[in-house]
Amino acid sequence: MSNQLAEVKKEVFDVVSESIGRYVRSGEIALPEKYSFGNAIKSAWLILQETTDGNKKPVLEACTNPSIINALQQMVYQGLSPDKKQCYFIAFGNILTLIRSYFGSISVAKRVDPTITDICYDVVYKGDTFKYEKRRGKTIIAEHKQQLDNIGNNNIIAAYCSIFRGDDETTFIMTMEEIKAAWKKSKMNPVTDNGTIKAGSTHAQYTKDMAIKTVVNHACKYVINTSDDGSLVLDAALCSYDETTPRETVIEDEIRENANTVDLDFEQNDSETPEMSFTTEAAPDEEDFPNF
Repeated sequence: MSNQLAEVKKEVFDVVSESIGRYVRSGEIALPEKYSFGNAIKSAWLILQETTDGNKKPVLEACTNPSIINALQQMVYQGLSPDKKQCYFIAFGNILTLIRSYFGSISVAKRVDPTITDICYDVVYKGDTFKYEKRRGKTIIAEHKQQLDNIGNNNIIAAYCSIFRGDDETTFIMTMEEIKAAWKKSKMNPVTDNGTIKAGSTHAQYTKDMAIKTVVNHACKYVINTSDDGSLVLDAALCSYDETTPRETVIEDEIRENANTVDLDFEQNDSETPEMSFTTEAAPDEEDFPNF
């Protein structure tokens, strides 16, 4: 291990581990029962050693220590595991940013709303029997029957995500046109001017997965943004980004936050161990984030 890496591990990763450990022991933060923050931080350490920025420079060298600490803390507060693909670390300039995958969004939604018993999702193909109803303003799937002959990326006409609280169901439906409109806001913009998905793009190869990713993040973002949970989990979720956030939004937010020097300032606690604080902000509008 190089001297620079050893220094980053000592000044960043060891500091975060010690800080979170104190929070857990004092009862200031309640992590999921089977969540090991130590394992998550170790996994992040291994992953970040292999992660580079847009200039192919290692992010642990290119990014500031405060931004790395902030990203790690947001990961832990939300109970996310990078080895389970629940989150990614992306460098924007010299700022390391945590991006939540749709697996992570599902996990966070269930944490901030413990009444959620299940989250289901699927796509609708041309030729499927698909019926839904409106009950007291909520969308309910009444029937969805599918045949093997209908399955195909070019046949997808919609995607949906259903959130269940016991017998109660709330479903979010997005037509393929709405999904493509979201993808157009991505920096990658995998959709042509005439509305077709660009050949060879990730969205063309994995249309079903990308469509599901978009609608699931849309549904979970609604749960997270409307939750009245006053925990660190919600604070971290609201001031972090998910896969559907466009690069432009993240960069603009990071520039604004760094200009204020609020979120990235160190605070000294009684033991003189540096910790990070961050403010709560509304999550960005629904847009598709490029696949990593």
